[in-house]
Amino acid sequence: GIDTFHIARKASSVTAVELNSDTAEAAAHNAKALSLSNVTILHGDSTSYLKECDKRFDTLFIDPARRGDAGQRLFALSDCRPDVTALLPDISAHCRKLIVKASPMLDVTHTLRELPMTRDIYIVGNTRECKELVSVVDFTNDTNDVTIHAWTSGDDFSYTPSQESEAAVEFGVPEDGWYLYEPYPAIMKCAPYKLLSSRFGVKKLHPNTHLYTSSSPVDMFPGERWKIERVIPFASSELKRFSRKYPQINVAVRNFGWSADKLKAKLKVKDGGDKRLIGATITGDIKIMLVLCKDEH
Repeated sequence: GIDTFHIARKASSVTAVELNSDTAEAAAHNAKALSLSNVTILHGDSTSYLKECDKRFDTLFIDPARRGDAGQRLFALSDCRPDVTALLPDISAHCRKLIVKASPMLDVTHTLRELPMTRDIYIVGNTRECKELVSVVDFTNDTNDVTIHAWTSGDDFSYTPSQESEAAVEFGVPEDGWYLYEPYPAIMKCAPYKLLSSRFGVKKLHPNTHLYTSSSPVDMFPGERWKIERVIPFASSELKRFSRKYPQINVAVRNFGWSADKLKAKLKVKDGGDKRLIGATITGDIKIMLVLCKDEH
């Protein structure tokens, strides 16, 4: 009942419908223990409840089950239980706004297609991974305008698809002493790749390499910032002597054609230390290796 109780602290009243009888009983017990007198817990099927209910609510919230009968993970909204997409006509008859908490693996384009009249999409995560994708459907929204929000540990990067399509991206080649920017997972999920370049004045390494660079530090970029210690050509001579200077380094790749493990084996280095190596492709389809250190700014 955690979502129910959180909403109840903001709403005048909340009715929660729970399919599992034990869960419904526990939620009712917890609501009473928390002195949430504005919460009503009902044991039943939400699809049947919608068809039989004659009430109208300001907002409906749904968090569909993302596990199948065999325990497999489900991602598409139409595969989850209940199927929100099939319920949209019944839901719209009972509320103005629908909030859907979905799998963080769900594609944004798929979500907009499956949930027409979406007003906002929130992609929530931390600096390491996406946690949730939340869609807010406004049944009075007939403009097809949508705002996408990427929330990372409280920071909000918001934009519209038209802003991304109209943005101009600048490409550039990083140099020793420059800065490298790696977008947070929530940003990568919604993919405002051109807008990141134009909004923050940073240069993208390659159309398919989602890393950015600048000659001076840029604040507020929604991602990690590293100082580029060295830009190394991807050449056999460089591979052979790399471990002499960097016997221990954390290796990653971005649009490189090799796995991180393969590159690490070729370099003959071990994981560890506070430096990082990223193998990447830059403009002109040229492969390079970037030795990164922590940014002290």
